[in-house]
Amino acid sequence: EETVAADGYQKLANPFFMTVPEVTRGANGNAYKYEVTVDPKNAYTKDAIKKAADTKDMVGAQDDLPYTITSTVVTTTNTPVKNRTKDDYKDFAVWDDALISAYDGMANLDNAGAKKLVTEVKIGDTPIADGKYTVTVSDSDVDKDGSTVKRKRITVGFTDDGLTAIATALATKPNDKLTVTFKFKLSKTVASGELVNKYGFQQGHKDGDPKPTPDPDPTPDPGSTVTLRDFQIKKVNGTDGTSPLAGAKFAIFANEEDAKACAADKSRSEDNCSKKPSYAAGLVNDANGTGANGLTTAFKAKVGKEFYVVETQAPDKFVLSPAVDKVTIPNENLTTAYVHSFKDLPNGGPDGGKNWFNLPKTGAAGVVIFALAGVCLVCFGIFVFMRNRKKDEEQQAA
Repeated sequence: EETVAADGYQKLANPFFMTVPEVTRGANGNAYKYEVTVDPKNAYTKDAIKKAADTKDMVGAQDDLPYTITSTVVTTTNTPVKNRTKDDYKDFAVWDDALISAYDGMANLDNAGAKKLVTEVKIGDTPIADGKYTVTVSDSDVDKDGSTVKRKRITVGFTDDGLTAIATALATKPNDKLTVTFKFKLSKTVASGELVNKYGFQQGHKDGDPKPTPDPDPTPDPGSTVTLRDFQIKKVNGTDGTSPLAGAKFAIFANEEDAKACAADKSRSEDNCSKKPSYAAGLVNDANGTGANGLTTAFKAKVGKEFYVVETQAPDKFVLSPAVDKVTIPNENLTTAYVHSFKDLPNGGPDGGKNWFNLPKTGAAGVVIFALAGVCLVCFGIFVFMRNRKKDEEQQAA
């Protein structure tokens, strides 16, 4: 019987039997071998499971954050994979140890609520119907501080029909992986820094064999970590690039096309702005917009990934900016807020700021005054021209 497996391998579920000496019958009598060896085949589990966070459609707090767990379907059975049935994968399951403080609804999560967090289960490219898997929730011992539970374990197991679907798929495609996608809503009070969801799996076994002890949760790979930092927008006067302006409001998007659609709509309608799928729900504009310091209220936003800022209300006597600002928060000083200064005409306006006259870069009242003055000059020129032409006609008639 194997008592301890090598690191990264699953211990054999059953003892194996040997006869010493090993007897081989031949034409000239029996041959006896006293140095008998065996080559047990242990399942490799070290890299059997991985997890990835999908941040492309989210910005930060109050947004949905999907994770996908990808796992080899590990079992201790000795049955060749092409001959396996549901009975060779008994008790196989995967789980996510979700941080209670990071997501909405975690503290009082029940099984029904946990099942809603699972959006897709597949073996290879084949979906497994929700009636063929179960989702249960329990307090996790991972990172537990005395009696204080910090994580909820959300376990995805399988009915007999689900295990049959897995066995059938693996019989013809033994390298297919199981994938489980979760979708959590980031809490508005989520902390700054690295957000790590831990995860693991329960090995399957042949029906009648003992249930294996799960390996400890693996070290989370970098793709499963999301880093957050406080983020604020500061509305500044484009003339000097520093003077704060009160009364501005903004929208933030994870997707550039959504941001452009919002900026192109002069009315900033809900359909083109706040109802876009990548709109950041965590940014809350004060009723009167930015304060005297020009700052929006801080909220947690993703670090190291691009997102896009659009102005939705201009300060009093200023024109609404058509700009779409691209922002990437640096992965540094995570305990302090990152402030992005928003100007209407980035890069100094037309011609790199070398145009022959200087308009206020925030589109201030000077722009309107200049335009009106131009219209008046044109009208005056037309008036003078028409009056002089009339005099000429009168003189010719005389």
